[in-house]
Parts: sequence; C-alpha cells; structure tokens
Amino acid sequence: MCALKSLDMTCERVGLLRFKILELDACIALEHVVKVFPLMELQTVPDAPGYVKGLMNLRGSSVPVLDLAERLGIARPSVPYTIDTPILLCEAMNKRFGLIVDEVLGVVTAERESFQLRSEFQDGVQFFTAVVNGGNNPALLVDVERIAGKGFFVENAPLPVAVETLKGCL
Repeated sequence: MCALKSLDMTCERVGLLRFKILELDACIALEHVVKVFPLMELQTVPDAPGYVKGLMNLRGSSVPVLDLAERLGIARPSVPYTIDTPILLCEAMNKRFGLIVDEVLGVVTAERESFQLRSEFQDGVQFFTAVVNGGNNPALLVDVERIAGKGFFVENAPLPVAVETLKGCL
C-alpha cells in the first residue's frame, strides 16, 4: 500500500479513513490523518468564518478546528456537538487543523480501480477529487489540500500590530 499524493494513481492500494458528514459518506487519505480525538473545549476565534469552530490546544500549539460539513457548504441542523463528536487532526501543506465530522466508520484499503475520477471534481472549486466505490456505499474522497489551501488559512500573513509590538518587548 502506498500514500495518496494528489491522487497518485500509480499506487495499487490506498489507505483511507472513512467517515460520515451528516448523511454523506466520505473519506480522507490516511497520509493526511494524524489522529482522531473526541470533541474538546475550543477557544472561540472572533470574526472567523462560520465553519471555523475555534482553536484546540494541542500540546501547547493552537490548532484551528473546522466543521467539515459547513466548510463543504452543507447546512448542519442546529444540534449541538456532543463529547462523542470526532475531530480528525489532519496535516496538509505544512498545516495542522482539526475537522469535525459526525462519525468515524473506520480505516479501509481501496484498490486503484475503485476510484472514479469525475469531471465535476476537476473545476477547481470542489473539495472532492474522486468517488471511491467500495461495496454498497460509495464515498467522496475529500481533497484535504484544497481544504487547507483556501479560506481560513492564510500563507505568510503579517502579524497584527499588537503582536509586532509584543515581539519588540521580548
């Protein structure tokens, strides 16, 4: 089995983490999943997009946590999260972030032939790269690099003035 790098179809088998987002079956390449956590206390981020639910403290580092359903534009009913709500700690493009999903279904291995590349996913605005057919339930393959590369994450953003002032005092 090999890693999935931008849907490298030279691999014969690919490891995937399958999960549910509301009623949608989805998956992420295992190479992007660091760990699965139960929901923890999140620090609110004022003026963040609605899909950013806050920051989790991970061994002294602040990690943004996004509701994947809302990030994908899927309306979530106003049902509060529970302690059993999973957060997938992911890494892509040298960024760590948490993705809130509804249920983790498990780790699977998919054969290369089970990936269907769809033209609908290639226009640059979708967050999926393929459909993975496995048994009776096909799953949409989430493009974690697109999730990490757009929206809340800003490359080389300048520090706010207050932080610059504090840095001068250290």
